[in-house]
Amino acid sequence: MNCTKGLKIKGFKIAFAMIGSFSLALMVTTSVATAIQSPALDLSRAATVKRIGDEVKFLASDELEGRGVNTKGIEVTANYIRDEFKKFGLKSGVDDGSYFQPFEITLRNIIEAKNATFTIKNADVETKLKLATDFQPQSCGGDAKVSGDLVFVGYGIDSADLGYQEYEGVDVEGNIVVVIRREPQQSDGESKFDGTNPSSHALIRSKIKAAKEKGAVGILFVNDSVSAATEDRLKAPHVFSKTADVLPMAFVKRKFVNDILAKSPLKSGDQVFKSLKEFEESVDKSLKPASQPLTGYTATYEASFSVPTVTTSNVVGVIEGEGPNADETIVIGGHYDHLGFGYYGSRAPANQQGEIHNGADDNATGTIAIVELARRYALYKEKPKRRLVFIAFSGEERGLLGSYYYCRQPLFPLEKTVAMVNYDMIGQMKNNNLTIFGGNSGVGMPEILRQSKAGSELTLNIVPGGFAGSDHLPFNQKKIPNMFLHTGTGSGFYHTPDDDFETINVEGMADVIDYSEKMIIALANTKEPMAYNSGGTRRARRGTGYLGVQSDPDAGVDGAFIAKVVEGSPADKAGFKVGDVITKVVDKKISSAPELPRALGTYRTGQKVNFTVIRDKKEMIIQVPLGERPSAQ
Repeated sequence: MNCTKGLKIKGFKIAFAMIGSFSLALMVTTSVATAIQSPALDLSRAATVKRIGDEVKFLASDELEGRGVNTKGIEVTANYIRDEFKKFGLKSGVDDGSYFQPFEITLRNIIEAKNATFTIKNADVETKLKLATDFQPQSCGGDAKVSGDLVFVGYGIDSADLGYQEYEGVDVEGNIVVVIRREPQQSDGESKFDGTNPSSHALIRSKIKAAKEKGAVGILFVNDSVSAATEDRLKAPHVFSKTADVLPMAFVKRKFVNDILAKSPLKSGDQVFKSLKEFEESVDKSLKPASQPLTGYTATYEASFSVPTVTTSNVVGVIEGEGPNADETIVIGGHYDHLGFGYYGSRAPANQQGEIHNGADDNATGTIAIVELARRYALYKEKPKRRLVFIAFSGEERGLLGSYYYCRQPLFPLEKTVAMVNYDMIGQMKNNNLTIFGGNSGVGMPEILRQSKAGSELTLNIVPGGFAGSDHLPFNQKKIPNMFLHTGTGSGFYHTPDDDFETINVEGMADVIDYSEKMIIALANTKEPMAYNSGGTRRARRGTGYLGVQSDPDAGVDGAFIAKVVEGSPADKAGFKVGDVITKVVDKKISSAPELPRALGTYRTGQKVNFTVIRDKKEMIIQVPLGERPSAQ
């Protein structure tokens, strides 16, 4: 971590001296311990709400660039967290005294414009396509520079067994083929390709293999009409893995191909197709290919790929315990990174990628909860009975990289780590509801959670199973009792540029912090550590089919709001997207997120299950062959 010192942020003069400007009054609202008087911290309700609100607003400001792992904003944030830990007397969790536990992240989604060009030529007119807007190179195709005539080969399927051969009668040797994703009749349950389930012919690797065997020097993929029904989005360059058959490849927009077809239409018998849609509708009915050269069009494609890395850090501050259990650790954590400019992980339309994704709820709220709790415990005169380790994780949005790194390189022994409390998105409270995932992962944990609510108006939704997509997961896999506090995804603005401070319920956030202060100290001061409750993760019985989504019970929708789709899962392969709402599994109505796993529990691995889904206010049916549940990493 290259630490930025003395950085001035326009409009945020309070950035590094924010806490010092608060009232000198100190009012600790707990009977567990009394507080000393220095440094000052006003715990009155009004001061608390103002303090944490100002800090969330600061972390979610445009000047911090969405706290992407490769931005200056994440360095500013890390320094801010460190400075608050130091100010309140937390010691560094790292031996060098820096508070930073550095690790490297590989940025597989970054290709600089100078490394990729795509040019088409028709007669004397040459057009250069814009990287990431008109075309996107695919790293699985490798570094290359290729030129050739453009040849349209439909879906790029060559199957003698099915009697559907789109390369028959067309010469692609030395040329670049244009291929539509997936396969014909994909919405027809009677399709010879395997009904509505994608057959092997729909796979990218199958299409690459066929094109290479026929002598093509490059391949341009274009989305099919079903995939592009809501948005014609280019695939990120790192999405597809390399296979035995490597062929230079890129994605192009449907508009690019449609513009060519308008001037050089496809012909099949007495039929003429001037757009991809016309061809797709015809082939769905007739299963007659229309492969042919796109007369007069040539293309030159060049791309080279490098995989840059960036060093980022977990920020770790420690309050030591006192007494016979002082060598045991409780981790209080949450991630401080977000999506930066949205080129990785954004749910926004393609035209909003490049806009700052401020991540006010995700996860400026959780970050400030950690900082605020650290301040409060630091001021206790009586130390906790166990060590409290506060960790602001980086790299969560890239796959929980910071928390996984900590669990591989722990700063305090994991065998002596008795609990992990994770904060991720606590700024969208509605009707005083606080969801705690993994709330019985420790024996006796539910009792502590409920008892700590005394005097609070919160309604606790204690979910036995873990909600995997956050930083508690690596600790759960190490069989450490863990919980994830969460108030919902904010529905439409999750992982978009609209996750701004104005959407945050700061009062509700303060309620979560006040509750947490009592709850964590209760965990810290138990006589005996909690045993890990292996039944608390609510594992599916052997053979139960696996879908691969995580639903959010606090999204405020009628159905199961999908907050995460596991990469490579059956749901991912079938086309589920974050933001989808499942309203029915086969004929069983789904009214809330907890109903989804119960409905799935009746189906087995390999069964094909129909899901009724609402996407962009439209209802659709997605059929999914349920898979094998993956084992813990």
